[in-house]
Amino acid sequence: MGVKKVASPIQGFSVNLSSVVELILREQRLHQLSSHALRLMMKLDGRPFWGRAQVLFGIVLRDGAVYSQQSAKSVYPLTIANCKEDRDNLKIHLEDINHQKKILKEKGMIVDGRHYTVEFLVVLDYKTLVLLLVKKTNASFMLGGRGVSVEFCFICNAIRGCKCHDVAPDETCLDCLRSKCNIGRSTGIRDDLVFLLDEELCNIQLCALHMEMLNTEQLLASIGLLAYRVDSLAEANAALKNYGPESFHGDCISVKKKSDQQSAITKQNIHVSSMSGPTEQEIRQHLQKIVELALPLDKFKKPYEDVNTAKTLILNRVTFYQARVDVDATIIFILAT
Repeated sequence: MGVKKVASPIQGFSVNLSSVVELILREQRLHQLSSHALRLMMKLDGRPFWGRAQVLFGIVLRDGAVYSQQSAKSVYPLTIANCKEDRDNLKIHLEDINHQKKILKEKGMIVDGRHYTVEFLVVLDYKTLVLLLVKKTNASFMLGGRGVSVEFCFICNAIRGCKCHDVAPDETCLDCLRSKCNIGRSTGIRDDLVFLLDEELCNIQLCALHMEMLNTEQLLASIGLLAYRVDSLAEANAALKNYGPESFHGDCISVKKKSDQQSAITKQNIHVSSMSGPTEQEIRQHLQKIVELALPLDKFKKPYEDVNTAKTLILNRVTFYQARVDVDATIIFILAT
């Protein structure tokens, strides 16, 4: 299998990609599922064994898998290392993996006199995708983050909270807005960005929708913030105890307030405990029931029984939608001119 140590200074071990591919091909033939084209998914996991500083690179069979693609049994590990999931450490891993992957993509593989072509897809969450996107002129550049004047999109050059023309904190200038129209890139990503896994973006499948719309922890954090505001955090945690391993006895959602914090609790203060993939999937399948239990209607409507509070809420919604109408009109005018 070509077991060897990972390049210094990372502590860990890896196996040859070609040896793992050969094992997969022989297993496919054993189960009478083999074909001349082998499609594999590259997978990167942080904390595979519940440790804080662990990284696993593996491959999963795309078509004809014996086990479900969601099962841990379907993952063939390539590298397991004790290191943080940051860009510098990932670069060390990917240098060797990309080299082996390039050879297999160009030459294919011969097993028992039969030639196979090998293709790769990439499965990443949005956080890892951002880690693996670097600027050609600035290797330390990172998409997203806090603050103003921040580039956050890998498709266009839009800037969140731009400050180049003295606009209000919740506005953006027209120059930055126009940049969102320029999305016709040949590689699918911005021309000034490079993907460290050496694959075209069209061959990448995100396990969460764009901007983490299906990220379970993000959804639970939003539910937790609402539950905290209406004093139903205990009900939310009680509802979530029905999912996941029975060995977990703590609260899934908690509020962490800084010692010197004087501002109101926001989503940044809501902490959601890490959970396994099957648990996340189970929670998403029963999300409607969880919301009903976590946000009881009697508690949820109680703050709005006050006339002034209800009036403020409605007026804020009207103002927000009017602002959206104005922005849409501006975009139409820009595109028309």
